[in-house]
Amino acid sequence: EHFPLTLANYFFVQKNQLPVTKAFKELAELIGDVNESYFFDQIEVIVDRIRKNKYKNRRPSIFHQSLLVTNTIKEEESFTLELPIVEKNNFEIELPTLDPSLTMEEMAFLKRQIFSELSKKFIPHAFSYIKEYGTVLVSKT
Repeated sequence: EHFPLTLANYFFVQKNQLPVTKAFKELAELIGDVNESYFFDQIEVIVDRIRKNKYKNRRPSIFHQSLLVTNTIKEEESFTLELPIVEKNNFEIELPTLDPSLTMEEMAFLKRQIFSELSKKFIPHAFSYIKEYGTVLVSKT
């Protein structure tokens, strides 16, 4: 199977003992079978500092490098977070009720339009985002 190169997918592949594809080879060589909880604790610290514009990469780090490899962060003059942070309350949205007198084709068209708009708002980066739970940041795919 082909999974997009994300940290969540890497740990899914590891946890399910799936074969490591070419896409994950560099990441596998970098972080190997590191403990997932420990790994994300370290990632959380880096992401939190980047969000506050206080992150400085002082020495080589597998955690920092893995964020670059997966395009979670981008290195410019400073570091920027490339994945959106999705807060719990961002998922609340009021949807209109569809008129039952619409034809099947009209309903299908409206549903596709609604899905398209929701996708742009909530899934802007190929289904990769970071969800905030209190102070804990979790990578999802």
